[in-house]
Formats: sequence, structure tokens, C-alpha cells
Amino acid sequence: MRVAAIDLANDWERRVGTEIDVHEHMMALTLRIVCDTLLGADVSGQTSDIGRAVTDLLEDVNQRTRTLLDVPAAVPTRKNRALRKNIATLDRIVNRTIAEHRAAIASGAPRRDLLTLLLEARDEETGARMTDAQIRDEVITFFLAGHETTANALSWSFHCLSKHPEADKELARDLAAGSSRYANMVIKEAMRLYPPAWMIGRQAEQDDVVGGFRVPRGTLVFVSPFVTQRHPQLWDNPEGFDPERFTPEREAARPRYAYYPFGGGPRFCIGQGFAQSEAAIVLSELASRFRLDLATTRDVRPEPLITLRPRGPLTMRITKR
Repeated sequence: MRVAAIDLANDWERRVGTEIDVHEHMMALTLRIVCDTLLGADVSGQTSDIGRAVTDLLEDVNQRTRTLLDVPAAVPTRKNRALRKNIATLDRIVNRTIAEHRAAIASGAPRRDLLTLLLEARDEETGARMTDAQIRDEVITFFLAGHETTANALSWSFHCLSKHPEADKELARDLAAGSSRYANMVIKEAMRLYPPAWMIGRQAEQDDVVGGFRVPRGTLVFVSPFVTQRHPQLWDNPEGFDPERFTPEREAARPRYAYYPFGGGPRFCIGQGFAQSEAAIVLSELASRFRLDLATTRDVRPEPLITLRPRGPLTMRITKR
């Protein structure tokens, strides 16, 4: 993670004084990290193809969830042809990566990554291994969930810091002292205001009553961290940006589910530790060397797709610390 962040920082050295789309850079960076650490694969030359495919797929799924009558994917409409093309792009890259890992295992020189663990895993009762289709689904999940969400958290962190220069100065002071304490607090506060998973769905396993409303068994129920984490009964100045909310003392004093960007319960996000470490490392490495200032007068608004990303490019100017 740190090596990838340093490589990006070195690239930014050559771009000081210029404007970049920060979200685009964060997407490419976190994709490299998820591929290197989880899949042991270098897809840097295909980052743009994967990024476009992921973006189009997220937008397609978001549109389908809003449509009462949707055309089945098998019908060759323009929208469905684009869907199949994007799926084929990801499948081609993922299937090649799986084949390379199988060959490495067969040669007696398996790679040390999560994909290898999945390929070597056996069911404790039957001894069966995962099928190629199961492996493919796991890998696609890592592609989609393992970089998009963290890229969003980092993009919103830089956006918030640019709008709140005192917080940016405090971050710079803390990093100069060799601490990442404040960086972690910045990430948490950015995820409070702009949780990457802004809506979480669960299915009721039994009949229930919630807030006076009857919830029959099988009902799909949604909760929204975006709403809860801005609720005035739970947060002072809920729309404000204040990383100091996340000192250990203030965190301990809050109700358990006042803040849940990674969900909760038995289906709690398995990637929380990975994502928090990654975001803190990347923010610390980049913010210690650069300040990013918004280069647009337009109001940057969130776009509520499957994840919560900035709507349009997040154009910012790179300035050397």
C-alpha cells in the first residue's frame, strides 16, 4: 500500500501546479493496491479498462434498481449489449488471473495472496474445492468492493480538507510529527459525511415490528448510514466537518450504531481493517507532501449509485507542502 502511494506521490511531483481529477487517481491507485495485495496480479496496463467497466456496471445496476419494468439482460438492447461487454472485460482479466494462479500452484511455486488461498481451500466436510465460477464471483467482488469504496473515502477526504483549511493544517502538523492519528480521524469523519456504502439492505428472517411498522418475514429492509450519521439527535453540528469527533473518548461516548459505515452484525464488512489501513496509509503519504485545493467553483455533490462517489470530476490543484 505504501509503495503504491509513494509511486503516485512521485508522479504528482511532476504535476505540481497542475489540475487533476482526484477521484480518477484514487480509483487507479486503489485498484492497483487491491490487485497487488489480494490477487497478486499487476493490471496497471488495464486500469482504465477495468475502471470504465466497473463504473458502467455500477451505473447500470443503479438504473435497474430504480426501474419497475426492466428489459431482461438476454434481450439485445444497446444497454444490455454494453452490460455484456463490461462483464466480458472483467471476466477476461479475472479468468486469465485465475489460470495464471492455477499454473503457479501446479508448478509448485504458488503465489502468496488471497486468490491462492481461495484456490487451495477445501470444504471441511466434503473436501471439495471451489469451482471456477465461485472463484470468479469472489474475485469480481474484490474488484468491485475492494477499491471503489476506498477510492470514494479518499476522494471525499481530500475534498473535505480543501474546504476546511484548519483541519488540513492540523493534519500536516500531525504528519510532520510522525503520527497518523489525525489522518485516521479525517478518514472517519469523511466517511461519516459521505459513507461509501450509503445504503445497506437486509432481509427480515422473521416477522417483526420496527418503529410501529409491521415487517413481514422476507421483507427487504434498507438502512442508511448517510441518514443516521447526519442525524441531529446523534451528532452536534451534523453537517459540519470535525475530525475531532473521532478522538477515542468521544467515540466511546456515542451509541454503537450512530456510526456504521462498514455495517454491523454477522454480515459486518470483512474488509474494514484492510480499507481503514489502506486509506490512512495513502492519505498520510500524499498529504505529507502535497496540499490539494478545489479547482472548481461548482458545488461538488455526491452521486448516490451503489456507492457514494463525487458527481462528475473532482478537479483539484496540486500544491507542494
